[in-house]
Amino acid sequence: MNCWPRGVRPTDLLANTRGVEFLYRAPDDRWFRVEASLGNDAVQVRGLPGPDQVSVRRLAHAIERRLERTGETRGWLKNVARVVARLASLSHFGGAGAGSTTHPTTNPTTGVNAALDGLLGSIEHLGEHSEVGDLDQRLACAEASALDDDVLVELGIIMLLTAGRFDSALERWHRHAAEICRRRTRGALACAALMHSYLGQIARAHACAKELARQARTANDARHAGELLAQVGCHELATRALRVAASDVVSGDASAFAVHLRLAQVAAQAHDYETLGVAAAKMTTLADHPDQQLSAARMLRDAGAFADAESTLHKLLRVEPRHRLAMLMLAQTKLWRLDHTGAAAVCQSLLEHNPNDVACLRTLGACAVVDGRHADALALLDRALAIDTRDYQARLWRAEALEHLQRFWDARLEIRNLQIGDYPIWQLLRARIEERMNPRSRIEHDTWFIVDTNIRQLVDADELPNDTGASHEVACAAIDKAIAKLGGNRTKRLTMLTAEGELRWLRTVDSPRQRAELLQLEACHRPLDEVIAEFAALAERYPAVPFFHTYAAELLLWRGEYARACDMFEQVWVTTRTRWGYVGAGAAAMLLGREARALEVWEEGKQYYSYLDAEATYCYRGEYLRKRGDLEAAGPDLERAAKARPGRVGAWVNLALLHHARGNAAGLREAVARVEELIPAYAWEARRAVEIDDRELQGPDTLANYMERLLTWMRGNRSSVMYTIVDANAQLRVIPAIGPENWRDHGRRNLDLFEDALLASSAQHLLETST
Repeated sequence: MNCWPRGVRPTDLLANTRGVEFLYRAPDDRWFRVEASLGNDAVQVRGLPGPDQVSVRRLAHAIERRLERTGETRGWLKNVARVVARLASLSHFGGAGAGSTTHPTTNPTTGVNAALDGLLGSIEHLGEHSEVGDLDQRLACAEASALDDDVLVELGIIMLLTAGRFDSALERWHRHAAEICRRRTRGALACAALMHSYLGQIARAHACAKELARQARTANDARHAGELLAQVGCHELATRALRVAASDVVSGDASAFAVHLRLAQVAAQAHDYETLGVAAAKMTTLADHPDQQLSAARMLRDAGAFADAESTLHKLLRVEPRHRLAMLMLAQTKLWRLDHTGAAAVCQSLLEHNPNDVACLRTLGACAVVDGRHADALALLDRALAIDTRDYQARLWRAEALEHLQRFWDARLEIRNLQIGDYPIWQLLRARIEERMNPRSRIEHDTWFIVDTNIRQLVDADELPNDTGASHEVACAAIDKAIAKLGGNRTKRLTMLTAEGELRWLRTVDSPRQRAELLQLEACHRPLDEVIAEFAALAERYPAVPFFHTYAAELLLWRGEYARACDMFEQVWVTTRTRWGYVGAGAAAMLLGREARALEVWEEGKQYYSYLDAEATYCYRGEYLRKRGDLEAAGPDLERAAKARPGRVGAWVNLALLHHARGNAAGLREAVARVEELIPAYAWEARRAVEIDDRELQGPDTLANYMERLLTWMRGNRSSVMYTIVDANAQLRVIPAIGPENWRDHGRRNLDLFEDALLASSAQHLLETST
C-alpha cells in the first residue's frame, strides 16, 4: 500500500465475501470503506455506507482510477479472492477446517504464497501436537517472505501460545516486546494484552485491551475487542463492545445467534442483567433449532425472565416433545416454584424411557420432600446416589429428608460429607440439623455468625429478632424462615419466591466465606489495593465476620507485608479462633523470622482444629522444617500438602529444594517440572533471572538456585487458587490458577483477529508486484 499516492493510500485492507475493502481513517477518527470486487470479470468499485457519503464517493473514484492504471487488477482481485477463500476455510478463523489443499493460494511456487500457505497450514493444525514440530520453520519461512514482518511477529507469538509452546512464546515476546508495545495496531494491541495477562501484568493488559476497543472500526473489530476485554477480566467494557458487534449483525447471518449468545454470556459475567435480557430475547427470535432454543431459554432464565424461558421451552417441546434437557429445565423451574405436582409429572414422563435418569430421580425425590413424603423421597434419592454419588443436590435433599424423619445423626453425616463449598443453603441446612439434634450446640458455637449472616441476607429485618441465636426455638424458627424463602431450589444459585409465587434470582446472597473467596479472586483482574479496600469496607459493615480480615491479610502476605498481615491474623485468632487466624499468623511469623511464635500458634490451632489434608499449614510448616534442616520431618508435611492440593505451587517449589538437600536429583527435576507446568510464565522469568538457557543441561545446584529465586519472588503465597510473584521491579503480579489448556485457549480465541492482517499483507504484496 506504500506505493499508492499519499492522498489515496489506504490505512488497511479487509476482506468480505465479494472482494476487498480499502479502509481510510479521517483525522476525526471516522472510518471510510471502499470495496473493490469482480462482477462478470469486470472490476467494480463502490463506497460502502459511511458517515460522509461525499468523501466516500470521492475516495471510490480515486481508487477506481488507481486500479485502472494497475495492469493486473483483475488478476490481483482473483488472487486475493483465493487468499480470502483459503483464510475462510480455516476452522480457527471460523471456517469448516477444509485444510490446505481445498483452497490453494495464488501460486504456491512464489515465495509469499508458499510461505502464506505453509503458515496457514500450521494454524489449521495447532491443536494437533504432531503438526507443531515444524512451527518454528514455518514462521521463519514466512518471515523471509514479503509478508508483513510486524504481523508475523505478533501472530507467531499467539500461535506458539496456542500450540502450548509457552517458553518459545515468551522468548519471542521478550525479543519483540518493546517494538510491539510501541505499535498501536490491532494485532500489536491484542498480542500485548494477551501476553501481559499471561504474565500477570494486569494494568498493562487492561490498557491494551481498552485501546483495542477504542480503535474498533467495524462490528467485527468490536467483537474481537469484546472477546479480549472479557479474557482480561474487563467484563463491563467487554459487554459494551459486544453490544456494538451485535447491533450490526444481520438477522439472516448464520453467526447472528452466536454473537448474541456471546453477548448474553459476557453480560451475565458483568452483572448487566438488562443487556442479558435483551440479548436473550433476541436469541429467541434467531433460534432455528432446538439446541439454540434451549440456549435461549437458559439465558432468559439467567436474566430472570422465568416466564419467557418457560414459554420458549414449551415452544421447543412442541417441536421435539422428548427433548430431555428442555424437560429437565422445565421440571427444575416448577420445583423451584414449589409446583411439585407439575415437576413430578414432567420427570415421570422421562423416567418411563430411562428408569436410571439421575436428574429425574433426584427431582422426584425433591418433589416428595416438598410434598411431605419423606420415606418415599429417601428411596428415590438413594437410587439417584447409587448411580452418581457426586450429585450434591440429591445429597442436600437426602439430608433434609432424614432431618424430617428425625434421623439427625444420619442427616448430619450426610451433610458434613458434602463438599460443595461454603454455600448458604448448605450452611443453613447443616445448622438446622445440628441444632435440632443437640439444642443450643450450634447457637453457642463461635461460627453462629455465618448462619446469622445468611439468615439476614434472606429474611427482612422486621421478620427477625435482634438476636437470632437467643434460644433454640428462636434459632430454628429463623433458619426455617430463611430456607422457606428459597422455595424448592437447592442449587448453588439461589432463587426466591415472591408473595405472588413468582421466581426471582437472589444475586447478592453469598455466605460470608464465599463472598470473601470471590472478592479475593478479583485480585486476578483488579489492583490489589482496590480489593483490600473493599475487604476493609465489608469488615466495617459486618464486624462479626472474620473472613473479611483473614482473606485481606492473605493478600498482604502475598505482597510481602508480613508484619501487617501478622497483626491482622493474630487479632482474628485471639478474638474469634477462626482457622485461618492461626494458619496465617504462623505463616507470617515464620516469614518474619519468628520461628518460635510460628510453631506456638500452629500448636494452639491444633487444640481447636484437626489439621485438614489440604490445610496450608502443612506447606508453611514443611518449609520451616526444611529451612531448619529437619529434612525427615519436612518431607511428610510437604508431600501431604502437594498431594492434597496438586496445584499448590509453593509445596512443589519446597519439595524441589528438599530433594536437592537430600541429594535426590531425580526428585528435584520431577518437582521442577511440576512447578513449570503450573506457572510456566513465572518459571521462565525466574530461569532468565538466574541465566539458565537450557535447564536440561543444568546441574542440581543451578536448579536449586532457580527454585530459590522463584520462592523469593513468591513472597508469602502458598495458594492453590491464585499465583503471585513480586518481580525484579518490585511489582506484584497475579494470575489465576488455571491449567495449560486454558492459556492455549486464550491464544486460540485471538487467532482470528489476524485474518484481516494476513489478507492485507498478502494483498499488498500482490498489488505492488502487479503495478
